[in-house]
Amino acid sequence: MRWKEKIPEIVIGLVLIGGGGWLINQTYAINRAVGSLEAKVDAKLSEHWGRIERIASVLPDVRIRIAKEELSKPVATAVVVVDPVKTSKGNWIAGLHVIDTMAMTKSTYLVPVKGPEDKEVAWLASGAAVETDPDAVSFKSLAAFSSDVGTPTAAPGYVIPHNSYVLRKPSAAYIKSLNGILRGKSAMPETASLPINLNSWEKLTAELKQNHEKYMIKPK
Repeated sequence: MRWKEKIPEIVIGLVLIGGGGWLINQTYAINRAVGSLEAKVDAKLSEHWGRIERIASVLPDVRIRIAKEELSKPVATAVVVVDPVKTSKGNWIAGLHVIDTMAMTKSTYLVPVKGPEDKEVAWLASGAAVETDPDAVSFKSLAAFSSDVGTPTAAPGYVIPHNSYVLRKPSAAYIKSLNGILRGKSAMPETASLPINLNSWEKLTAELKQNHEKYMIKPK
């Protein structure tokens, strides 16, 4: 019978139809899985960005709290690095002051440098500060903190703010470190007494502004 002759074709057709159905079913399943994955990814991304937005909204408060804490901590030692000056003989000297707020003294170091762009002494002074006290804070950071709390206060222009530091520890360890790295570079520091205890950022900056003649290096 003729239909028997068609059996191979019928079988092939059924196989193709079945296979096609399986492929369609698999494609649907894959698409559904991908769609589910995309939905999960979108949900995770939305959650992620939601967290970022929440953190961003909190950060200003965190920054202000940190600023208030740093500004409220007492100043034990202040390292004040000032701009180099040219002497009457044509040489350049860099100056830095170490203020001991507990002893109410100021020790001034005058160090020969190659010129106005020679930053060696400034970096040595700030490096010794961070090594002596990991919690040391630069004048630049303290000025930024004061702006964060709405009372902007900065050191005067003759002070190099990113190399000048406030330490929370007494000056003895810092002076020992400084004398070691400046050995052979400078004469013994000149020490003078201070009339007030400069144990806060506000008092320190006010002193540097009002009595600048005591801190700006005078060429000789």
